[in-house]
Amino acid sequence: MEQTFTNPYQLILVLIAIIASLIVFGQLVLRRDTNTWATALLATFMLFNALMNAVFLLVDTGLILKYWYLYRLTAPLNYIMGAMMFFYIRALVNDDRGPKLMDWLHGLPMVFAAVNYLPFYLSSADEKREKLDAVVNNYAEYVQGQDGFFPESVMIVLRIATLLVYIPFYFQLAHSHHTSMDQSSVFNKRVDRWLWILATTITFYFLAVCVFLLTQLLPESLIYQPNYLAFLGFLDRFVELFWTSSFVFISVYLALVPSVGIGQFFEKEQQFGSGEYNDANTLGKSPENKASQHPDLLVLTQAFEDQSFWKDSAASLKSLAHQLGFSQRKTSYLVNKFLGGNFNQVVNRYRIEHAKELIAQGYLSKHSVEGLWKECGFSNHTTFYQGFKKHTGKTPSEYEKQVLGLV
Repeated sequence: MEQTFTNPYQLILVLIAIIASLIVFGQLVLRRDTNTWATALLATFMLFNALMNAVFLLVDTGLILKYWYLYRLTAPLNYIMGAMMFFYIRALVNDDRGPKLMDWLHGLPMVFAAVNYLPFYLSSADEKREKLDAVVNNYAEYVQGQDGFFPESVMIVLRIATLLVYIPFYFQLAHSHHTSMDQSSVFNKRVDRWLWILATTITFYFLAVCVFLLTQLLPESLIYQPNYLAFLGFLDRFVELFWTSSFVFISVYLALVPSVGIGQFFEKEQQFGSGEYNDANTLGKSPENKASQHPDLLVLTQAFEDQSFWKDSAASLKSLAHQLGFSQRKTSYLVNKFLGGNFNQVVNRYRIEHAKELIAQGYLSKHSVEGLWKECGFSNHTTFYQGFKKHTGKTPSEYEKQVLGLV
């Protein structure tokens, strides 16, 4: 099959997709976000997509002969794209701040592909150029030949599997967010819309890639059968429409509405909805001021001030979110925006303030310092001493002498 994939229309779309991916990648790298893990995943996905499409375009247009050292270089990345999008969506929905213990298993297909292509990577420059001449003269060599231990047909089946197997999980995660989110939150509704748009668009994108790969594997005797020409023509139009145009759409959408893609909270959008929450300065004030707050802020301040949530040494963002009945994402946002720091900073601040109050009441005259830091919710003396010294500029004993007037 000597026919290549790109026509002038498709060539423009591929170039736009590459440029858009790189633009979004640059935006993500320069932007700050509350969830750096989600940001890193999306940025890496966009970069990988740009690189793979660029190499594919070089192969398809024959320009790879000038850049022969790039051939198959990005091939292993194809086998992690489905998993990477799954990690990103999961990070948005569950507010993951890093990989889970067994996530490395998702990278095994990529490792397998890298090992498979070792014979080609280790071949000489002349051997690589000879291979590329065959590919440029007969495009079928790109998808029907053998550059590694296994023929490309086997690698393509594996690649298709690594794309399709994750699609149901995209929609499952989007559905999970939809059913558990705070329906009154405008921002959550935007994220919900983004998740469904992303899951649908990336599905069409992956399906188009899979259809293209499958059509390239068909034998010539079948391709030129009159009964199949119309069907193959339909598949070609499907690929042309959804391969690059779907990814262009994702890139443009992210460029126009970056907040939903990575959970970025702009200064202009520091509320879940217009007028939905009162100013952070009302927190910790009188009961009259508290009564005027949004209910979400009331339960948050009650957990910290009335219920002393932070006294539990095992207190975590996850346990706080469970106690409040919020998602971890929403809880993290409320703490950061209205309590003046991230979760650990706020919890330690409450604990230090409580320690100062106890010392001022003469706690250390009856109890040990160990009893003090345990009473305040610290899990070890090192964290307590470092936090107390940073906050007060003194050790607990020095602070006791100051507030009690001891010599």
